Amino acid sequence: MLIRFLCATSIFITARVLAAVNSAPLHVFVDPGHGGSDHGAVYGDAREASLVLSISLKLKQRLKSDSRFKLTLSREDDKTLSLTDRVNMAENSKADILISIHANAASDQRVHGAEIYFQNHLPPDEESLFLANLENQKQKELAPTKVGGEKQNLSKKGDVLSIVEDLKRQKRMQESFQLSRLFLEFFRKPASIKQAPFQMVVRTSIPSILIELGFLTNPQEAEKMLQTKEQNEIAEKLASSLIKYKEILDNKQSAHLQ
Repeated sequence: MLIRFLCATSIFITARVLAAVNSAPLHVFVDPGHGGSDHGAVYGDAREASLVLSISLKLKQRLKSDSRFKLTLSREDDKTLSLTDRVNMAENSKADILISIHANAASDQRVHGAEIYFQNHLPPDEESLFLANLENQKQKELAPTKVGGEKQNLSKKGDVLSIVEDLKRQKRMQESFQLSRLFLEFFRKPASIKQAPFQMVVRTSIPSILIELGFLTNPQEAEKMLQTKEQNEIAEKLASSLIKYKEILDNKQSAHLQ
């Protein structure tokens, strides 16, 4: 009888834990690029800052009533924000993921399609630290081994911290790539995943991607993106990508607890 009670209790607790995990909202920081004095790409009647803000607001409205999500926008009107401001806002918001939304431009008007970017290498300051750590490691291998001493203890501590930071960085990049692939599934063709050192995806400590929705320099694509119907469809694709990502996270967390 006691065993049955314990088993039933265990199942009940597990179910409650799983429900709690799955009900935790995914906090998404959405950054509509440019704004204020910075119009971004401007071609004819199309202004990047206005376009991406409109789509970002539609995305927020789309997920407003979905308890699985919490959305924070870097701006909800036409105001100027520096890249540093945006990064700091993302970090201070304690968001789970960051999505920076832009519209593209090219010298060739025939170029079209969406592009999704994620971090391609270490930020300059971290890269310098990483290279310095490698150089220090080489010097330690060449130098005679000394047992004990404060310098050796500090060196070991630095090595451990470097390894931990590297693991965090690799995990962040893997999650950003996974996020990029999900968005690629929902966006119109042609669409591609690329890597570039955009500050919004390099300087943040959370999984992050930058999406170029299309090319304003392509007359047909620009005209289409200016239409309310197309903007609603883009917002829906963004929402669908986030929903799929949230489902994957919940499934992974549930599997770990079983």
